[in-house]
Amino acid sequence: MNQLDPELKRLMRWARQAPEPAPAEMPFGFSSRVLAAMSSSAPMNELASWQSALWRCWWAAASVIVLGLAMLVGEEIRQGTFYTVPPLYQVVSANLVP
Repeated sequence: MNQLDPELKRLMRWARQAPEPAPAEMPFGFSSRVLAAMSSSAPMNELASWQSALWRCWWAAASVIVLGLAMLVGEEIRQGTFYTVPPLYQVVSANLVP
């Protein structure tokens, strides 16, 4: 009723005869090295957390400025002059500003 390929049967038979894998053990001294690395790193203080938050905000602000400049240059290329930006203003005011 259930006809399997002879090659598949042979592979399944070999898989049943394979020895069980040995449980993986940690290398000697691994846990002490991990604990030493964790204790040697200084905990993040309040100043460092504010500094990392400010760096992230700086990158976000820089990306918004670059995006705005790219939109402005794109409008200038499309319309031919720097002083005709009402469509760009409408896009920004309708989509980005709440």
